Amino acid sequence: MEGINIDRYLRHVILPEVGYQKQKELKNRKVLIVGLGALGSVISVYLAAFGVGYLRLIDFDRVSIFNLHRQVFYKQKDLSKKKAKVIKKYINEQNPEVFVDAIDQPLSYANFQKIFKDIDLVIDATDRLSRKFLINDVSKIYRIPFVFGSIYRFEGMAALFWDSACLRCLFNERFDAPSCEDSGVFTPISIAVSSIQLSLALKFLLGIPFKKDTLFVFDLLNDSFFEYTIKPNRSCLCNNIESLKDSLFRIKDIEVKKINKDLDIVFDLSNVPALKNNRDLKKLEEKVRGLANGKNRIVFSCRRGEKSLEYAKYFRNLGFNCFSLINGNESGCIKSIGIE
Repeated sequence: MEGINIDRYLRHVILPEVGYQKQKELKNRKVLIVGLGALGSVISVYLAAFGVGYLRLIDFDRVSIFNLHRQVFYKQKDLSKKKAKVIKKYINEQNPEVFVDAIDQPLSYANFQKIFKDIDLVIDATDRLSRKFLINDVSKIYRIPFVFGSIYRFEGMAALFWDSACLRCLFNERFDAPSCEDSGVFTPISIAVSSIQLSLALKFLLGIPFKKDTLFVFDLLNDSFFEYTIKPNRSCLCNNIESLKDSLFRIKDIEVKKINKDLDIVFDLSNVPALKNNRDLKKLEEKVRGLANGKNRIVFSCRRGEKSLEYAKYFRNLGFNCFSLINGNESGCIKSIGIE
């Protein structure tokens, strides 16, 4: 097996479902992992250990002290370092046979074409619903298998979408999904979900049969595990790839990384309800309409960039040229207009 240290993978190779040839083929497979938190960091390291030859890792975040209780591949000395660079270094030392393309920027509507280029499989390890739908839509358009994963407190779920139902068949885009940052997370649930995601990914890459159109759901508070059959939704946007493509490219420039403090009109949504719960939406529409002069960009900002994207999409559908600040108001120095 030229180019592969067979002793490294021997316990894998002797499995009848794997064998020499399939293990060798793993070296030529390219996998994209979006997010390097509790799910993505584990999945990345283990895919490298199993011998997947090319990993593209994307995460713009830095290691924080509150990550360490569940993201075990980061250490105290890694605090404030870019997660993508830390995991790349770990993999390079653990298995130098694997090529790691580490991208320390967020996946966005502006860069998805570059990020997804020449990928065989994509694994969602994000904690933002908008990113999950973006991964879903791009995967559907390019016919790339998509391994979905999500955790919340004691609960988690995972599925592999490919050639049939998609994430939109399962959840509405306005589905209310609180983040771990707001709600907390029980560390073992990340182990359970990442294990299922890893298993689905490897079985697909190795050609081992797996359960299609199945949502695996864990509830560790009640020590329970469920499987649900995901039925394709005939009214889902995924049934019309051209419409899905048009929708995706129409808002390709909706996210911005930086603002011009002198020219951009920035609305801070940090203390504003989610779009579907906003009873004062008409007041905001009037304020946007009064400020929309065709010269200044209207940019929505929030802490995580999730809510701002939702509002920017809504106002674009009303005909306003609105944008979302992709990383949220991280610096806290953006001069914003209140919504009162």
